[in-house]
Amino acid sequence: MMPLLSQANVAFSSAAFVYFIVSCQVAMGLPPFYVPFGSKDVISPNRAVSFVIAMMCAMALYATTKFTIFFFAFGCIALAGGIDVRGCMKRKVAEIGLPQWMWIRPTLKWPMLVFDVWTVAASGYVFWFSFQK
Repeated sequence: MMPLLSQANVAFSSAAFVYFIVSCQVAMGLPPFYVPFGSKDVISPNRAVSFVIAMMCAMALYATTKFTIFFFAFGCIALAGGIDVRGCMKRKVAEIGLPQWMWIRPTLKWPMLVFDVWTVAASGYVFWFSFQK
Protein backbone atom coordinates (compact mmCIF):
# COMPACT_ATOMS: atom_id res chain seq x y z
CA MET A 1 0.00 0.00 0.00
CA MET A 2 1.34 3.38 -1.01
CA PRO A 3 1.41 6.25 1.46
CA LEU A 4 -1.10 8.99 0.83
CA LEU A 5 1.55 11.56 -0.13
CA SER A 6 3.03 9.20 -2.70
CA GLN A 7 -0.46 8.50 -4.06
CA ALA A 8 -1.10 12.23 -4.35
CA ASN A 9 2.21 12.66 -6.16
CA VAL A 10 1.30 9.96 -8.69
CA ALA A 11 -2.19 11.41 -9.16
CA PHE A 12 -0.86 14.97 -9.59
CA SER A 13 1.82 13.93 -12.07
CA SER A 14 -0.59 11.77 -14.05
CA ALA A 15 -3.22 14.50 -14.20
CA ALA A 16 -0.61 17.11 -15.20
CA PHE A 17 0.72 14.85 -17.95
CA VAL A 18 -2.80 14.25 -19.28
CA TYR A 19 -3.43 18.02 -19.13
CA PHE A 20 -0.30 18.58 -21.23
CA ILE A 21 -1.28 15.93 -23.78
CA VAL A 22 -4.92 17.05 -24.06
CA SER A 23 -3.87 20.71 -24.29
CA CYS A 24 -1.54 19.91 -27.19
CA GLN A 25 -4.22 17.86 -28.91
CA VAL A 26 -6.88 20.55 -28.57
CA ALA A 27 -4.45 23.27 -29.66
CA MET A 28 -3.51 21.27 -32.73
CA GLY A 29 -7.14 21.03 -33.80
CA LEU A 30 -8.79 18.18 -31.91
CA PRO A 31 -12.30 18.08 -33.40
CA PRO A 32 -14.75 19.61 -32.85
CA PHE A 33 -12.94 22.40 -31.00
CA TYR A 34 -10.49 24.89 -32.47
CA VAL A 35 -10.10 23.07 -35.80
CA PRO A 36 -9.64 26.28 -37.86
CA PHE A 37 -6.38 27.18 -36.10
CA GLY A 38 -4.39 24.28 -37.54
CA SER A 39 -1.36 22.63 -35.98
CA LYS A 40 1.47 24.90 -37.11
CA ASP A 41 -0.14 28.18 -36.07
CA VAL A 42 -0.64 27.63 -32.37
CA ILE A 43 2.46 26.09 -30.81
CA SER A 44 5.79 25.44 -32.47
CA PRO A 45 7.01 21.84 -32.34
CA ASN A 46 10.29 23.00 -30.78
CA ARG A 47 8.45 24.38 -27.74
CA ALA A 48 6.44 21.21 -27.21
CA VAL A 49 9.50 19.01 -27.73
CA SER A 50 11.50 20.98 -25.17
CA PHE A 51 8.85 20.23 -22.53
CA VAL A 52 8.80 16.57 -23.54
CA ILE A 53 12.60 16.32 -23.26
CA ALA A 54 12.52 17.96 -19.83
CA MET A 55 9.82 15.50 -18.72
CA MET A 56 11.90 12.58 -20.02
CA CYS A 57 14.93 13.82 -18.08
CA ALA A 58 12.87 14.09 -14.89
CA MET A 59 11.53 10.56 -15.38
CA ALA A 60 15.03 9.23 -16.09
CA LEU A 61 16.29 10.81 -12.88
CA TYR A 62 13.36 9.31 -10.98
CA ALA A 63 13.97 5.87 -12.49
CA THR A 64 17.65 5.89 -11.55
CA THR A 65 17.47 7.48 -8.09
CA LYS A 66 13.90 6.65 -6.93
CA PHE A 67 13.65 10.12 -5.36
CA THR A 68 10.00 11.13 -5.51
CA ILE A 69 10.95 14.77 -5.98
CA PHE A 70 11.87 13.95 -9.58
CA PHE A 71 8.45 12.41 -10.18
CA PHE A 72 6.90 15.55 -8.74
CA ALA A 73 9.18 17.62 -11.02
CA PHE A 74 7.85 15.59 -13.96
CA GLY A 75 4.32 16.68 -13.03
CA CYS A 76 5.36 20.31 -12.58
CA ILE A 77 7.06 20.36 -16.00
CA ALA A 78 3.99 18.78 -17.61
CA LEU A 79 1.71 21.32 -15.93
CA ALA A 80 3.94 24.19 -17.06
CA GLY A 81 3.85 22.81 -20.60
CA GLY A 82 0.05 22.63 -20.55
CA ILE A 83 -0.20 26.18 -19.24
CA ASP A 84 2.24 27.31 -21.94
CA VAL A 85 0.08 25.69 -24.63
CA ARG A 86 -2.96 27.43 -23.14
CA GLY A 87 -1.15 30.78 -23.31
CA CYS A 88 -0.27 30.22 -26.97
CA MET A 89 -3.87 29.23 -27.66
CA LYS A 90 -5.16 32.33 -25.86
CA ARG A 91 -2.95 34.58 -28.00
CA LYS A 92 -4.21 32.86 -31.15
CA VAL A 93 -7.84 33.22 -30.08
CA ALA A 94 -7.27 36.92 -29.38
CA GLU A 95 -5.64 37.31 -32.79
CA ILE A 96 -8.23 35.64 -35.04
CA GLY A 97 -11.26 35.25 -32.79
CA LEU A 98 -13.48 32.29 -31.96
CA PRO A 99 -15.23 30.21 -34.59
CA GLN A 100 -18.71 31.55 -35.25
CA TRP A 101 -20.52 28.51 -33.87
CA MET A 102 -18.92 29.19 -30.47
CA TRP A 103 -20.45 32.68 -30.16
CA ILE A 104 -22.54 32.29 -27.03
CA ARG A 105 -22.55 34.57 -24.02
CA PRO A 106 -20.13 32.58 -21.80
CA THR A 107 -17.57 32.05 -24.59
CA LEU A 108 -17.72 35.67 -25.64
CA LYS A 109 -16.96 36.72 -22.08
CA TRP A 110 -14.36 33.95 -21.51
CA PRO A 111 -12.96 32.85 -24.89
CA MET A 112 -10.89 30.03 -23.37
CA LEU A 113 -13.88 28.44 -21.61
CA VAL A 114 -14.25 25.49 -24.00
CA PHE A 115 -10.50 24.82 -23.95
CA ASP A 116 -10.38 24.93 -20.15
CA VAL A 117 -13.45 22.75 -19.62
CA TRP A 118 -12.20 20.17 -22.10
CA THR A 119 -8.65 19.93 -20.73
CA VAL A 120 -9.35 20.33 -17.01
CA ALA A 121 -12.21 17.82 -17.14
CA ALA A 122 -9.98 15.20 -18.80
CA SER A 123 -7.15 15.69 -16.32
CA GLY A 124 -9.59 15.84 -13.40
CA TYR A 125 -10.99 12.50 -14.50
CA VAL A 126 -7.49 11.02 -14.42
CA PHE A 127 -6.93 12.50 -10.94
CA TRP A 128 -10.22 10.99 -9.73
CA PHE A 129 -9.49 7.65 -11.40
CA SER A 130 -6.03 7.48 -9.77
CA PHE A 131 -7.56 7.30 -6.29
CA GLN A 132 -10.08 4.56 -7.11
CA LYS A 133 -9.43 1.11 -5.69
